[in-house]
Amino acid sequence: MQATFPEGVEVAEGDFADPASLKAALEGVRSMFLVSRLGPDANILEAARQAGVEHVVLVSSITVQTHPHLGPAGENLAVEQLLEESGMAWTILRPTQFASNALMWAASIREHGTVHAPYADTALPTIHPADIASVARVALTGPGRQGRTYALTGPEPVTARQQVEAIAAAVGREVSFAEISRQQAHAQMAAIFGDEAADAVLDVTGGDVNDELRAVRDTVSQLTGAPARLFRQWTRRTPPPSTEPPGLSTPTKSSVDPPVVHGERPVTEVPDCGEVVGDEEVAETEAVLEVQEEVEDARAQGGVQGRYRFVEDE
Repeated sequence: MQATFPEGVEVAEGDFADPASLKAALEGVRSMFLVSRLGPDANILEAARQAGVEHVVLVSSITVQTHPHLGPAGENLAVEQLLEESGMAWTILRPTQFASNALMWAASIREHGTVHAPYADTALPTIHPADIASVARVALTGPGRQGRTYALTGPEPVTARQQVEAIAAAVGREVSFAEISRQQAHAQMAAIFGDEAADAVLDVTGGDVNDELRAVRDTVSQLTGAPARLFRQWTRRTPPPSTEPPGLSTPTKSSVDPPVVHGERPVTEVPDCGEVVGDEEVAETEAVLEVQEEVEDARAQGGVQGRYRFVEDE
């Protein structure tokens, strides 16, 4: 995924694994948008504090409140606590699974026209990354959002089977769904992500869902004044490379929970085992770019003043 920038957006280079490299990027910054666990969060937040950052909008995970016993949820909670204790103002966003996690199915759809996944009919309120961006823009540029934590979901529950149907409609070809067992999915996922991460993902995608995870929230519409976007809207706006079916693109960068793949490397080994709630490389990059677009749109309409800086990994 190649970032493009409108006039007025500065680009700074930094390495989140090396917070010292962020010093120049943070100079003069008042508000910062941060996705958790891109690097040593304590050091990143300290670098921001020392640079004079006043307010941080953090993307965490809804599983902090729905599945606090899971390891990845505990890791996200720890980052939230670091931010709350940092001395900077904060806003915490806890989104549920990203619509763009469905990009994990792209290769299987292109090559075989089939998606293999467990929990075919478990419905969860998947969120469009643009809605996370819309809320982040409100939190970054408007008053009254500091010291608040927001759980974010899409406008309706959608099953894995229904997602595949929406993708098929968007690409204009038949795509079949083959349900597999948790054991089959776990064997495929654990080989790449490890047992704990595989179990966590399978729990929050169907094996251990609860009413809190299933709940549809109106947070997006309440904060932005616009209805939350449907999953099928995401399938229709994702621009495809010319070599791929319309509506799909190959993951090159990567929400709710692990497996977490960060950085600039492409995702080359992904099991076709279902909706990976927590692959953040595609999902979070898309959300960051959406924030960029949201802020620039608001600036063009006269609603936001100032300069904007986008930090890319070295």
